[in-house]
Amino acid sequence: MKAIQNRGKKTRLKIIETALSLFHKQGVNATSVDEILEISGTGKSQFYYYFGSKNDLVHSVLQNFYETDRDKKHPLKYEVESWEDLEEWFAGFINFQKSVHCSQGCPLATIGYGLTETDELLRQDINLIFEYRKNILSKFFTL
Repeated sequence: MKAIQNRGKKTRLKIIETALSLFHKQGVNATSVDEILEISGTGKSQFYYYFGSKNDLVHSVLQNFYETDRDKKHPLKYEVESWEDLEEWFAGFINFQKSVHCSQGCPLATIGYGLTETDELLRQDINLIFEYRKNILSKFFTL
C-alpha cells in the first residue's frame, strides 16, 4: 500500500514539475494540459485524479514552489545576515539565468502575467511567495 502511495506522490510531483517548467518557458495560457501530460508521461485520468482543472494545477504548482522555498530547497541563500550572504542571494538568481542562457524570466512573473481578474487564489499564491522572500531580505535590512 505504501509503495502505491509513494508512486502516486511521485506522479503528482512529476505533473507539477513538468507544468512549472512549461509555464515558466511559455506561460500558463500557452501551455495545454495535454502538453503537460505528454511531457510528464502521465495520463488524463491521473491528471484529473490529482487536479480538478488547469487552475487547480496552477495553484498546486505555486503551492509547491512556496513549499520548496519554505523548506529551503531552492538553490538560494536563505539566511541573509551579511553583505556576503546578500551577494550569494543575488548570485542564486544570476546563476539560474546563466543556466537557462538568459532565455527565461522570473517563473512567478511568467505565471502571473496570464492571470485574469477571476484568479484571486493564484494571485494570493504568488503574493505569499513574494512576501516570504521579501521577509528574508527585510530581516537583513532592519538589523
